[in-house]
This record gives sequence, structure tokens and C-alpha cells, in this order.
Amino acid sequence: MVATTAPIQVEDILALSDDVERRHPVVVAGAELGGIRTVLNVPMLKENKLVGAFIVSRQEVRPADVPLFVEHCEAVAAEIDVKLRWLGEQARRGLSVWSDALAVRHVMPEVACEPSVVGSL
Repeated sequence: MVATTAPIQVEDILALSDDVERRHPVVVAGAELGGIRTVLNVPMLKENKLVGAFIVSRQEVRPADVPLFVEHCEAVAAEIDVKLRWLGEQARRGLSVWSDALAVRHVMPEVACEPSVVGSL
């Protein structure tokens, strides 16, 4: 996935032929603890660079309709991006409010610390 930025599907993780992949702790935990059998890894790209992946799994050997899953994952990624941008904007606004409050406290420490003044705002 890193080299091609294409989705990768493993129809049955218990049937992996590569001993290194089959013994990887994530694969072992997924199969033994979670009962995972089929896995679809869908890359998350930003400006054609890999920034993460959605991992969709099933507890039965049943391949996914890759184009449909990719379409759904892209919609989810777009929604996450919108939410993260909104949260970032809210955080910037919050920092601005706090820095304004700290500036007032720095200039007029006796007024900024009075509970009656703070309570009336």
C-alpha cells in the first residue's frame, strides 16, 4: 500500500503464505483475539501522499466489493477532514480568547482576578 497507494485486501489472514506477515503481532492479535479473517486496507491520501489508512475487517472469509468500500471510506475521510478543520478553527478561537484574557490579566492583574469582575462578564 505504501508503494502503490492502492487498497490492499487480504481475503484470509490465516492463509497468509509469508511467515513474517502471518506472525506479525497485529495479525496474530486480530486473528486470535478478534476472530478477524478478511481485511481491507484503504489508504488515506493527502496531496497524493499516504497519511494513514482505514482498515475494514470481517470475522468471516468474504472479500469486499473494493470500489464500493473505497467510495465509502473516501466519504468518511472527507467528513473527518471537515470535522478536524472545524475543531482546529475552534481551538484557534479558544486560544485567541485565552490569550486575550491573559493579556488583560497581565496589564491589570488586580481587576482580572476579582471574582465580581469575572462573574459580570
